[in-house]
Amino acid sequence: MQTAFTECTCGKGGHIHSELLIAEILDEYGNPVQRGEIGELVITTLGVEAMPLIRYRTNDLCYIIEEPCGCGRNCQRISPIIGRKAQMIKFKGTTLYPPMIFEVLNSNEDVLDYVIEVRSNELNTDDIIIYLASNDQSEENIAKISSFLHARLRVRPQVFIIDLDEIKKMQMNEVSRKVTKIIDKRN
Repeated sequence: MQTAFTECTCGKGGHIHSELLIAEILDEYGNPVQRGEIGELVITTLGVEAMPLIRYRTNDLCYIIEEPCGCGRNCQRISPIIGRKAQMIKFKGTTLYPPMIFEVLNSNEDVLDYVIEVRSNELNTDDIIIYLASNDQSEENIAKISSFLHARLRVRPQVFIIDLDEIKKMQMNEVSRKVTKIIDKRN
């Protein structure tokens, strides 16, 4: 699929080459979403004989951009991938994706490093706990970071400041050599 969604030098989304595939953005029930709404990218490849994909659910969440691109092309584009369907977090009536939280935390100069933990609560809804390292471990700094998150995400997850060494231990997974920034403990 990578040749079907090429991004130009403008960097405003992946151009859809309609001669290579059909791209649809669908809701959780398989229905097309309204223009500009976020949904799951579903593709059907064209001209592939060995192993065609028919309405292949990518699990990627994005939206279609219909206005002409700055490069002069008039074809539809897919937005940058907002998240994965399996990573979607419903928290206090707001839909969040880990990359959104990462972006907010990475833009805060008081945050040195972090781990996000998502778990199910007794009502079977999602709870978000953010463990972070900061040079300032005061209650005022926790309140400041919590307010910053609320302003950018419209929700206020629990925030705990812990030592950077503890963060590093949490990020190292036994089954992977990659650093883990999100721990999903949902049912």
